[in-house]
Amino acid sequence: MKTTFRMVGMMLIAVLFSVGLASCGDDDDETEDPATHDSSLVGTWVNVETASDGSWTETVEVTFSANGKYENKGVYEDSEEKETFKSGGRWSTSGNILTIECTYSDDADEVGEVTNAVYSINGKTCLINGETFTKK
Repeated sequence: MKTTFRMVGMMLIAVLFSVGLASCGDDDDETEDPATHDSSLVGTWVNVETASDGSWTETVEVTFSANGKYENKGVYEDSEEKETFKSGGRWSTSGNILTIECTYSDDADEVGEVTNAVYSINGKTCLINGETFTKK
């Protein structure tokens, strides 16, 4: 279960959607082509999952920026451990497909991964591959 949620988060995410290059000057302020970046995704989205018996909780927060970058961070907690994770990279959309490309991550194996996910937005709710995120 922990792996599934982490994958969703990282996907969005890291999971989802280059090679990590240092940014120069005001490149971070540039807005990507709106035809490839659904503006309704811009903002911070949160998914909280808890085991039915309350034995663990995982919170994933994904921020999609208008400049085509995303950051994913989360916390997994159970009675024995508390683990945090963070990743980020670039995102784009085409139709109802969200693509994320992970350019940095706490888990080095995820760097370079490109993930595609089906998404839909209804108000402040976003479904990404069946996982529900709420706009913060």
